[in-house]
Amino acid sequence: MPPASPPDPLVSALLSAHGELIGGADLARCLGFKTTRAFQKAASAERLPVETFVLEGRRGRFARTRDLAAWLASLGQAPS
Repeated sequence: MPPASPPDPLVSALLSAHGELIGGADLARCLGFKTTRAFQKAASAERLPVETFVLEGRRGRFARTRDLAAWLASLGQAPS
């Protein structure tokens, strides 16, 4: 087993603030939406850059915090 790489500061910060799942206004803001309504419209049109899902018994959409961190880290990088 290879040695574990040091934790990514972005992942660590997001996990510390939000846990394994992020949703609601926090998710919308991290994705760059000015309003939650704009986020909802993009979700309805399936135009979000990360996979989102609903949880039974909870309102709104959620994403895995690690997926969000990976997307944020990819911004500004040249395509491979």
